[in-house]
Amino acid sequence: MVRVIPLSAAIVRVEKYGKVYDLVPGAQLIGADLTELSLGGVDLHGANLTRAKLSGSDCTGANFTGANLTDAGLRGANLSQANFEHANLSSADLSGVNGSSARFCEATLSGAHLTKSNFSRANFAGALLRGAILSNSEFWMTEFVGADLSGASFHNANLSAALLTEADCGGASFINANLVGANFMGADLASAQLSGADLSGADLRGCRLAGARSNDGTNFTGVLLDPPQQDVE
Repeated sequence: MVRVIPLSAAIVRVEKYGKVYDLVPGAQLIGADLTELSLGGVDLHGANLTRAKLSGSDCTGANFTGANLTDAGLRGANLSQANFEHANLSSADLSGVNGSSARFCEATLSGAHLTKSNFSRANFAGALLRGAILSNSEFWMTEFVGADLSGASFHNANLSAALLTEADCGGASFINANLVGANFMGADLASAQLSGADLSGADLRGCRLAGARSNDGTNFTGVLLDPPQQDVE
């Protein structure tokens, strides 16, 4: 039996198969089974959700600020407009989620999986996504200002009109990615893989491009690039 009992506008009690979880700020919810629940607007800032399961849950507008979601499973969840600022989502599974307009500013997502998801208009400013897998996802008009994307994979991702100024993209892979109109001003793209990427109208001024790789399928039409920085192989 599953019951979701609102205790206030942002606090919820979940009774699920004999277990009771009070979803309150700072709650200890290690390994909690919160799958397939309606948790829109819940306040879990500072909570410990290590290895928690939220797959398929509706977390629209939920507050996870500063929460620990290491190894958490959020596959297929609705995270639209949710707040994950300063949260730890290391190695978390965010595959197939709707994260449109969600906030991940200064969050840690190293090694996380964000594949086949929609993060359009989300904000990852200052976030740590080192080695994260972000393939086949939507990042239209998404902000990665100052983010650490070193070693991250954006294979076949859509980053059109995305803002990546001053981001660390060293060694990141953008193979076959849509980077039309993306703004990389001042970003580090050293050793980045750009094969097959569409950079039409992208802004690469002030970027570090040493060792970046492209191929005949890379589209540089209309790219803004400082002449001294033209060292893409």
